[in-house]
Amino acid sequence: MGNPQNKKEKYIHIIQEYLIKMPSLSTTATKVLSVCNSPNTSAYDLNKVVSLDPVLTGNVLKLINSAYYFLRNPVTSLTQAIIMLGLNTIKNLALSSAILGTITQKKSLQKNTMDIFWTHCISTGVWAKALALETGIIKSDCEEYFVAGLLHDIGKIPLIHCFPADYMEIVVTATEKNLSLHTAEKAVFGMNHEEIGKLIVQKWKLEGAISQVICTHHHLPQTDDETHNFVERVAVADILSKITINGVEKKFPEDIFVETILQDSLIRTFLKKHNLAPATLKTLQEKSRTEIENAKLFIQIAKG
Repeated sequence: MGNPQNKKEKYIHIIQEYLIKMPSLSTTATKVLSVCNSPNTSAYDLNKVVSLDPVLTGNVLKLINSAYYFLRNPVTSLTQAIIMLGLNTIKNLALSSAILGTITQKKSLQKNTMDIFWTHCISTGVWAKALALETGIIKSDCEEYFVAGLLHDIGKIPLIHCFPADYMEIVVTATEKNLSLHTAEKAVFGMNHEEIGKLIVQKWKLEGAISQVICTHHHLPQTDDETHNFVERVAVADILSKITINGVEKKFPEDIFVETILQDSLIRTFLKKHNLAPATLKTLQEKSRTEIENAKLFIQIAKG
């Protein structure tokens, strides 16, 4: 039997090699993020950047004309589409398109593992957006919560890509033994998906709340209230997605649902902090089914 430490070192080396070869974030996405983060940005400023990228332009027009928005007449003007969607949605679409385009080019990924991965991420995004709305975040800012939930586990991608069989085995073992997955990852690979996510964030020069979510959703930041609250909502969404098996398949009676979610200390703290009844989360779960289907449409468009 090999030395476990030597095996971890080998795993870490393979992960680092994967990250070195991972493409940088596209120039368009970087420019869109920069423009959107400027306080004086207008739809016309953003149009100048988006119009130079035919793929992103197509994705913006596909999104505004999709079933998600139920428009009677098609929108053909990019500027009009940007005005109607809003700067936050365009920023999130650009970021999602760039990241999903980078990581879905790997044909060697195990389809079953990736399907499970994306289903959980989509569900977490839907839960995060719902929790944001429920706790007083204005609707135009809630899309960022969806994207944060969608991307929170991006650090798992190198593990799934490099060690698909080993990773699936760890997922099963962690579930059976009631272990946290990031703890099991660290024990086997020497790194967990938060730590790997931090390296990806650094490579792509991501900033703001979404980067904090990727790096700290299992270890909430104690720096400032705004960042903490953002990450906390996504962390709770992550737990709820797992409890409800992606919000759709597992249909608890209300009393069992309440009993189950109250076993988690972070959920209990969150409910108390925002003065929410446990039954409210049950209602959100029931509402989430349509949102999950809409979210899948967003992902299909983002993937191009």
